[in-house]
Amino acid sequence: MLGMIFAGFITASIPNANEWQITEKGNEKKLTWENSIAEMAQNNLTHYSKAELETDWRLNDYFPLIYIINLPQAEKRLKRSLQEFYSIGTKTIHVFPAIDGSKDVPTSTWKKFHSRLHDIDSSCPEQFDRLHQRQAGCYMSHYKLVQKVNEAFEGALKQLKVAEISKDLNAIREANQTVQKYSKVLICEDDIGFGYLNTADYTIFKKRVGESFTKALTKLPSNWDILYFIVNPTNPTKKISHRIRKINTSWCFCAYALHHTMYKPFLEHLKKIEESDVVKVLPVDSEISEIQHLHHVYAISPSIVYSFGGESQITGKTWFPWQGQPKYPQD
Repeated sequence: MLGMIFAGFITASIPNANEWQITEKGNEKKLTWENSIAEMAQNNLTHYSKAELETDWRLNDYFPLIYIINLPQAEKRLKRSLQEFYSIGTKTIHVFPAIDGSKDVPTSTWKKFHSRLHDIDSSCPEQFDRLHQRQAGCYMSHYKLVQKVNEAFEGALKQLKVAEISKDLNAIREANQTVQKYSKVLICEDDIGFGYLNTADYTIFKKRVGESFTKALTKLPSNWDILYFIVNPTNPTKKISHRIRKINTSWCFCAYALHHTMYKPFLEHLKKIEESDVVKVLPVDSEISEIQHLHHVYAISPSIVYSFGGESQITGKTWFPWQGQPKYPQD
């Protein structure tokens, strides 16, 4: 079901205790909202056949909260992206209305962007203005979405604390489920599909990709902060397993997951766009790249997401379908 779900949450700063002791019929049980993605993936490998995982990647098992960022007028892009999610068995997806940089971002904000791409006519200032407006809209869309998720997460933590104090078992269980829901989020832009891209003829292979994805997740370290489904590293990466690599600088924000451990660092770094004394801001993926070396950032290898190509909503240029890979030439 699509729609916004953030109204009315209370913001609070609560210690990240993720285990609660509850007593039921004289027996103490441990309730936790911090589920291991690796353990869930291993369980799915055990209980589902290759054929079942091919048609249902069970994406919502790992990420109950999935968002597509989409400009409301870009209906065709949204429809195509939703069809891609449906094709891998994912039905619970939310749409976040993207911020239109040409309409909804103040001039003083978008003028903080100074990127000068090689394929944009430098003799035409209007083209750079459009580029910077769109970059600002993209930046603010990711920033505001994560801000909302973090508010919901902290509000849920507060409700869990209240439920624990009241010793209301049903309230504890319900609050625990809500915290679990907001403890991680998968964020996708509206021009992505799932599978392996053959760059020779731009055909897409989906056979056994669901199984490969699940196997990759079984090796995801529990300390993960960001997980990229598609990315382009700008420095050598470290092999963690056959299907997981650790990265420290990169670009691409087409599809990535954030753990709750990354919400505040993510927001703290991006809030500069709202500060009047800041005069230069990079595109959102480049900004986050600057702090990746401080955190535990991983990528699925090979990438399981590709970009449709077509007209870019940032540059206005037409691109062929492409699929970044989390391997650097020196790896």
